[in-house]
Amino acid sequence: MIQITDTHLLEYPHLEFVGMQPEQSFHAVIDLMRQQHPQIDLIVHTGDLAQTPTPVTYNRYIQHMQSLEIPFFHTPGNHDDVAHFPFHEVDQTQLTVIELGKWVIILLNSAQPQRIDGRITESQLKQLHTLLSRLHDRYVILACHHHPFAMQSAWIDQHKLKNASDLLETVKPFSNIK
Repeated sequence: MIQITDTHLLEYPHLEFVGMQPEQSFHAVIDLMRQQHPQIDLIVHTGDLAQTPTPVTYNRYIQHMQSLEIPFFHTPGNHDDVAHFPFHEVDQTQLTVIELGKWVIILLNSAQPQRIDGRITESQLKQLHTLLSRLHDRYVILACHHHPFAMQSAWIDQHKLKNASDLLETVKPFSNIK
């Protein structure tokens, strides 16, 4: 499994954002990933796919990911717009569950409309607890866009998961989370 995040793709691939071209960076990461890991089972993108969250941007992302012929999954970040987010017909209040051998990867949606910080909804926390109670014989990876722990960076920590304690309390009884 390969995890990528914060690609911040723009509507037009030639444009720059904070002095770099996100499109070029995205392709470089994918190329390096394929060189260093030729046998990839799946790719998980943990949010901020787009800096310009338009259908054009997301369609280009989807086309590129599909061309890799590797299963891929994603969860939104604070810069994404779930109205245009890839596969927006999927209920973003539900967990995305990916099974990979003895492993289960659970994607949580921590994005909140019009907010930079993150939050896991009560509904997702309940779903997570129910699911984890049935997965006691599997290894579990949890992933979302916003980090639950302080990173000791004043800038990034202001954007962390605001109800991290609720998430940590939900997963506390389960020792199979890696």
